[in-house]
Amino acid sequence: MNTKYSCMNKIVFSCSGCSDLGHISDLLARRLSDNRVRNMHCIATIVAYPNESAKDYIGADILVLDGCSVSCGKIVLKKAGIEPFKSVLLTDLGYQKGKTPATQDILNEIYLKVETL
Repeated sequence: MNTKYSCMNKIVFSCSGCSDLGHISDLLARRLSDNRVRNMHCIATIVAYPNESAKDYIGADILVLDGCSVSCGKIVLKKAGIEPFKSVLLTDLGYQKGKTPATQDILNEIYLKVETL
């Protein structure tokens, strides 16, 4: 893990899907990483190397951000045996897929809800 982060054991993965909520999830994870709240890791590497990934995350404080109820991020981590983790589903927070533009106001609103998890 990258030692430049004060919270190097605090990891965030995100859905980076093509919907507006996937885009927002990705932007939120990047902001958490840029603000050094959590260290963003690539969920695609988990898909590419599922048998090798789980051992890298033992003991980590993991948060996965999913945009919609398909919950791709959550499913990827579970299938790779990466548990436990915290999960946030933007639709559970009241945001609607296809109806939530990635504006700064919406990003700020959701960021305040997830930054302390």
